[in-house]
Amino acid sequence: MDVGARALDFIERIEPLNTADDILNALLGIITEFGLTSFCISGLPEPGESLREYVLLSGWPTAWLERYIRQDYVHVDPIIRQLRRTVTPFKWDEAAYDRDNEPGAHRVMTEATEFRMNSGLTVPIYSVSGFQACVTYGSAERKVDLPSRSVAALHLISIYAHNKTRDIMVGNGNRAAKRATGLSAREMEVLKWMAAGKTNWEIARILGVAERTVEFHVSQALRRLNAVTRTQAVAEAFRARILS
Repeated sequence: MDVGARALDFIERIEPLNTADDILNALLGIITEFGLTSFCISGLPEPGESLREYVLLSGWPTAWLERYIRQDYVHVDPIIRQLRRTVTPFKWDEAAYDRDNEPGAHRVMTEATEFRMNSGLTVPIYSVSGFQACVTYGSAERKVDLPSRSVAALHLISIYAHNKTRDIMVGNGNRAAKRATGLSAREMEVLKWMAAGKTNWEIARILGVAERTVEFHVSQALRRLNAVTRTQAVAEAFRARILS
């Protein structure tokens, strides 16, 4: 099974789950296939706030999570700084910092290795109103070496796991399904081809329409699903059972 199929299989498996513990176990199970060993889903606190109230689901070692919160590492972590600069997944070694002038940042990254978190991947999650949360993954390997297709699969998995967890925690049910009722038949068709990894140009050729027409339907689908990226829209479409 390729990584794209594994991501879709994961979505199907967690859809009927109704507890955070079930999602925790399912997510820990699939990320090992990507060489990852831990994860944390959380929002970002404002300056002066604690991370504790923002953690949705933690698959981090408990001792590390408690230390990270107690020491307020969220406010010096270079991963968090990088999160605020991008909307795409990034590897931890892309979050540069100055060891000499940023001792707090160096301390966070060094102490994480005590818990076999030597490298990692972080996925920002945005809505149309701005930053929502992130899913950050740790690995015991010295360097995360994932091909782009694997990163794309983890992006989809992360968005779906975050949204499913959020719905369970706040009890809002399947909000994606409610939003999706306004999608047109053409928008749903475009979503299907987006999920297959097709570009706007390729979708236009398949449907026999102009590329600008496809661009319009993509933007409409994203707006109706409250999504910022194509990957997020596809994840929401799976949650709404438009795609299966």
